[in-house]
Amino acid sequence: MFLCLSAYGRHLIVLAALLLSHGVVWAQQPVIQRIYVTDTPTQDSVFQLGNTIALEVTGLNRWLKLQETLLITQGFDPQQAHSKARNLVLYIDDAPLLNMPPLALYIDESGADKVLTAAALRSAQKLAANPDSAATAALIPKLTVLLDEYPVGVPDKIVFKLERNVGNYRYWDVVYQSPWDYSYTGKIGLGYEDRIFTQLHPNHVGSTIRIKLIEPVTLWIALLGSLGLGIGLLTLGARSWLLRVTLPRESNTASMPTLAKVNPPFNLGKVQMAWWTFIILGSFLVIYCVSGEMPDISTTSLALLGISGGTAAVNGLIRRDPPPAESATGPWLTSRGWLTDILSDAYGLSMNRLQQVVISLLMGYFFVRTVYNSVAMPVWTDNQILLLAVSSATYLGLEWQNNRTRDATPAVGAGSSAPVSNPASVVFAAPVIAAVPAAAVPPAASSPIPDESTATTDTSTDAVLTTTITGAAMPMA
Repeated sequence: MFLCLSAYGRHLIVLAALLLSHGVVWAQQPVIQRIYVTDTPTQDSVFQLGNTIALEVTGLNRWLKLQETLLITQGFDPQQAHSKARNLVLYIDDAPLLNMPPLALYIDESGADKVLTAAALRSAQKLAANPDSAATAALIPKLTVLLDEYPVGVPDKIVFKLERNVGNYRYWDVVYQSPWDYSYTGKIGLGYEDRIFTQLHPNHVGSTIRIKLIEPVTLWIALLGSLGLGIGLLTLGARSWLLRVTLPRESNTASMPTLAKVNPPFNLGKVQMAWWTFIILGSFLVIYCVSGEMPDISTTSLALLGISGGTAAVNGLIRRDPPPAESATGPWLTSRGWLTDILSDAYGLSMNRLQQVVISLLMGYFFVRTVYNSVAMPVWTDNQILLLAVSSATYLGLEWQNNRTRDATPAVGAGSSAPVSNPASVVFAAPVIAAVPAAAVPPAASSPIPDESTATTDTSTDAVLTTTITGAAMPMA
C-alpha cells in the first residue's frame, strides 16, 4: 500500500514541478468561485433584472495579463491591448449579453498570486527531490488540494448590472425563448464577444441559478394602468374639447360655447396625437413595471411624438370656413360621428385623411408588436419614421389647399356674399362700358339746310358715338 502511494505521490509531485517550472499554469483558465447580489451578499442563487451582481473569479488577473501579452505580440499598442483585454462579456448558458459592459473590475495587484505560486513551486520541488521520505505521504493530500483548486490567491471581482436596454435586448432574446417568461433557470459564465473562457457557474451537476424576468403583480398593474389611460382619453375626448375642432370665437373676450350646444366634430390631428400618446406612454408603463427599470426613451418615440404634435398644431392654424351651401354634409362644423369626422371633410370622404389614418394604425401596430417581442422601446430606421412624416405633410397640405380653394371662390352677383357651390360653372360676363351721350348740337336758326361744314362735323360725331357703343357691346374674348 505504501509502495503504491509512494509511486502515486512521486508522479504527482513531478507533474506539479513540471507545470509550475514551465509556467503552463499561468495559462490556466479563470474559475468563477461565487456570484452574489452586491446589496445582499447572501443572495447568490436568485437574481432579477435591475440587480447589480458581483462575480468572484480566481486567476482573472493573470489571465488578463496573458491576453495583453498576446495582443501586443499581434501588433496592438500596449494601451489598446490593456483596454481590449478587459472588454469582458457576461454569458448565460453560452449566450453572450453584449452591450452590457462591466461596471467595475477589481483585480489583485499586490503580487499575492506570485508569492503563493513561488511557495507552491518550492514545495513541489522539495517533495520531488525526496519522493520516498516519510513526510511525502503526509504532504501529498495538501499538494493534491493545491493542484485541484489552482489558481491560488485572492479572488478578483467583476461587477455587472442585469439590465435590458435598446442596445442589448436582442441578445436577451437569444437567451430566453419568450421575453414574457416569469423567470429563467440557467448558468452564468465570463468571456469575450467571440468566446467564453470560464466554466459555467455553478459547475456542480444539477445546480443552477434563477433569473426573475417579470413579477406577476407588476405585470397586472402595467396592464390595468394602460387600460385606464386608454379609457381616460376616450372619455375625455367624448365629453370635452380634448379631441374636438376648436371653433372660432366672435371676440377674444367671448366665452367658449358649451359642448352639448354646438357638438363640434372630432379633429384628426388631435386624434392622431392622442393615439401616439396612448401607445408610447402605455408601452413605457408596461416596460417599467415588467423590468423594474425606467426604459430608455428611444429616438423613434421622440420622433413619433414630435410628428403627431406638430401635425395637431399646424392643423389648428388652418381656418375652417363654412362648406358650400348646396353641400349635403350637414350643418357647418357639427359632428357626424367619430369615424366620419376624421375621415371626411366638407366635401365628403377625403383620400388624404384616409391615408393618414391607415398609416397611423399600421405603424402603431408594429410599435406595439416590437414592444411585446422585445420588452423595449422600438428603434426604427429613418425611412420608417419618414413614412409617417410624409403622410402627415400630405394630409396638412391638401387640407390647407381645400380651405384655400374655398376662400378664393368668387361670389355670384354684385354685392352678393353667398358662396358659390360649383366654381367650374361660373360664367364671367364682360364688363359693359357705359356710352357717354354726345352733346346736343343746336339747330341753325338762319337756314334749315345745314351747310357742308356742319354736316361733315355731325357725321363724324355720329361715327365716333357709333364706334363707342359698338365697342361696348362687343363681348370680351
